[in-house]
Amino acid sequence: MLAFFEPKIVVLAVPKTGTSALNRYLRKIADIAYIGVEGEKAGKHTSVSDFRGKVEPDLLKQGHGPFECVAAFREPVSWLNSWYRFRRRDSLDGKPQSTKDLTFDEFVQAFCLPDRKKPLCANLKPQSWFVCDKAGAIAVDHLFKYELENREISKFLADRLNVEIKLDQVNVSPVRTGFDLSEKTLRLYRRAFASDFEIYDSL
Repeated sequence: MLAFFEPKIVVLAVPKTGTSALNRYLRKIADIAYIGVEGEKAGKHTSVSDFRGKVEPDLLKQGHGPFECVAAFREPVSWLNSWYRFRRRDSLDGKPQSTKDLTFDEFVQAFCLPDRKKPLCANLKPQSWFVCDKAGAIAVDHLFKYELENREISKFLADRLNVEIKLDQVNVSPVRTGFDLSEKTLRLYRRAFASDFEIYDSL
């Protein structure tokens, strides 16, 4: 998460939406780059709800803000497949976070289990958790589709921050594999995380 005092902008880093590249490029000009070190009230992947409730009040006391929140949002199946591929990397071999022993279909089914029953590899927060308030309403002021290669969010930030933005790919998942998803599992996913699909379709 990056905070810019002058334009009063906060860039939220929803995992797997290209925000690693944005953070790497913009953190050198940010007034605050939250990375989750000890003592910070926020980390790189802070939700809008936590920002509004825990971080922004302190910044307001310091004379900064109020802030507009900016984030990207990815098509839900593509987003989860990116996690699946990312957790197939060799460095996770033999660890409970690895997805190498699962098909993508099995991984999606595991993600749809109740939190207490999810295996560690599928224990993820949905995108809606990062961009909605406690009541489930979108609380990000400017939400952009990831699938546009972040052109819209990059153009918006370049204009508001008065900088040129050229992004390199960072934290990229391995080449797509195991993308097959049964209709039954897709329906399960859509029911379990309906808000994610509704948010994406509204953009």
